[in-house]
This record gives sequence, structure tokens and C-alpha cells, in this order.
Amino acid sequence: MHKLISDKAEQFREPINTCELSTGHLYINVVKDGPLCKCIAEDGYDRNTGARSLDDVVRTDVIEPINELFLEIGTEITTEINNGPLVQMTVQLHPGSDGELVPEVSRDEDIDLAGNV
Repeated sequence: MHKLISDKAEQFREPINTCELSTGHLYINVVKDGPLCKCIAEDGYDRNTGARSLDDVVRTDVIEPINELFLEIGTEITTEINNGPLVQMTVQLHPGSDGELVPEVSRDEDIDLAGNV
């Protein structure tokens, strides 16, 4: 589970490629990855579909919210974004409406490639 999330975070850090219409040029900060992975695994694992069920829950609980926040930036998505600061987002557990911990994605201040805010 940890590898799945860290691999996705690495993919998001890649430059935007408009030919593939991918989200990119992002820095994903995963807070307390152990409890996050445990939560996703406990809530999303299905014996019938195996690891595919985990991929599905990571997509719906982490990847899709990252994509939605990225699109809310409001600028045209071009390769020029690769020349600007990295868009920084955080994934962490947060109490849901029923008090249960659920994955949440939020946008943070952007950082430039030198690490300055």
C-alpha cells in the first residue's frame, strides 16, 4: 500500500505532458503515511478483487481529489506550468462527517524548485 501511494506521488512530480493530458509538476506531502495506508487498506480491501480494490480506493480517495484540486488552479494547463513553482498538496487522515478518519487532500503554498515558498 505504501509503495502504491509513494509511486503515485512520484508520478505526480513529473513535468506536465499535455500529449498525455496528465496532472503533473506537483509535490505530494503524505502525512503519517503508515496510518493513512492502514486506513485505506482496512476500508478498501476486497478479497474478491485483491490488490485491484486497493488501487481503486487510492484512485477515488487520493488521486481524483488531487486531480480536482489541480484543475481548480484556474489557469490553462500547458507545459509552461513546468517552469513555475511546484504545486504542493497534502494527503492526510481527517475526521469525516461520522467521526471516522478518512483520507483528505488539501492544497498548500506552492514551492519553487529551489524549495523557497
